[in-house]
Amino acid sequence: MRIPCFFKPGPLEAAYVVAVLGSKPLGIHETVEFLVDTGASRTTICDKDAVRLGIDFTKLEKLSEGMLGIGGAVNAYVLNDIELAFRREDEKDHVENLEKKFFDKNFK
Repeated sequence: MRIPCFFKPGPLEAAYVVAVLGSKPLGIHETVEFLVDTGASRTTICDKDAVRLGIDFTKLEKLSEGMLGIGGAVNAYVLNDIELAFRREDEKDHVENLEKKFFDKNFK
């Protein structure tokens, strides 16, 4: 199975895949771009995507230990029981049901 990716130009050119993120409890069924990071220990979406999707942070569990990345530590929240649908190269969908997915919200 092959899932197509694309590269975004710029100083930190990187590979991305597109998936539809679904969450019945939050009423979400929207497309999100994911950075392909083979060294990441968790799958995350950025705070800008969370805002665009209309995610209400007050309804989510805050990850007590936060998350650490190249830019430093950030507050992180957990999305439970979500679905990611990837479009395969053969134009069929590949669906992954995930118990937990994390995203960060950087309070500057």
